[in-house]
Amino acid sequence: MKAHQKLVREKKAKQEGYEQYNHINKNLALSVVKSVSKVEASKIILDYEWLGTMGTSQFAYGIYFDNVIGGVVCFGYLVAMGGYHRYVGEKYAKKGAIIQLCRGACAHWTPVGAASKLISQALRFARDLEYKCVIAYADEDAGEIGTVYQATNWYYCGKGTVKHFDLYKEGKVLLNDRDYYKRYKICDLDNVAATLGATVKWRNPKHRYFYLLGSKKEKKEMLGHLSQFIKSYPKREIAGEVSRRDTEPPSSGVVQSHTPAPTKESTMIEGEQYLYVDVECYGCDRLVALSYSTMIDGRTFCHRCTLEYKCPTCRKATQVSNLKDKLSMKEAQISGMCQACQDSVFKDKTNE
Repeated sequence: MKAHQKLVREKKAKQEGYEQYNHINKNLALSVVKSVSKVEASKIILDYEWLGTMGTSQFAYGIYFDNVIGGVVCFGYLVAMGGYHRYVGEKYAKKGAIIQLCRGACAHWTPVGAASKLISQALRFARDLEYKCVIAYADEDAGEIGTVYQATNWYYCGKGTVKHFDLYKEGKVLLNDRDYYKRYKICDLDNVAATLGATVKWRNPKHRYFYLLGSKKEKKEMLGHLSQFIKSYPKREIAGEVSRRDTEPPSSGVVQSHTPAPTKESTMIEGEQYLYVDVECYGCDRLVALSYSTMIDGRTFCHRCTLEYKCPTCRKATQVSNLKDKLSMKEAQISGMCQACQDSVFKDKTNE
């Protein structure tokens, strides 16, 4: 089953084509992620999102190509806070510490990797707002398995156990189950639906993903709770169905891909018990899942450090992972300079 947003992109590609977007520079390295208004975000979300609403969105970020918005992600509050303490602990399962990535979509003309870059940068902004944990859901009814969350190193914690429902009228959601119970308490669902002229549609449990934003100490505390729930990433059952290639490893350099990380559930062999494995990226010191790290010349790098970007000085393409030592990598993350430009600049200062 193809994801709903993929079907929408294919439909729009047939209807609108790509010619009217040819003037836009779609170089991912030159794209910019910044805050956008809810009104601006809704123009994309309402076109592409499965539910066709903005949900609990409070603030949003968009990715721009030549000042043209190509995609957005929205963050909002969690409707029900109960239960999340089991995953991250009481300290972090509260308003102001945990938030939901509740909506997201990219236009059909955006390049492969746009969603990954948008979410990665938006998570940095969320960290700047002092959020400690982000949760996101992938809706199985919309054909989603959370491919983009897998590409950006989220923790997968399986599907929920409670089935929810919506009341639909004229093809649109009239009431979700929470609003229904607030208004009608435990009244007979079928009779209420008939009175409203609505249809009851039951939803399958959604896939749950967590991303930890806190300091190393805070992440360790949250992982102490979360590790028991972490599972292997789900995959599409239909053979040959291809995503937007967000999960492809970088093609440049001498790359050795890791095998999927072991989980508590998948590695119970003869009484032995393993924990989910995290590794530290040599370039940025972030903890990333082993299955989404890359080994280059004996060093482990996260996906972000292997992406190409343009040096602001010489405009040549480079990668953090291609620099000669850790000091150079730190400088590249601050200034964006490639190795040659760093050598030239700092050599000149030394000579002075």
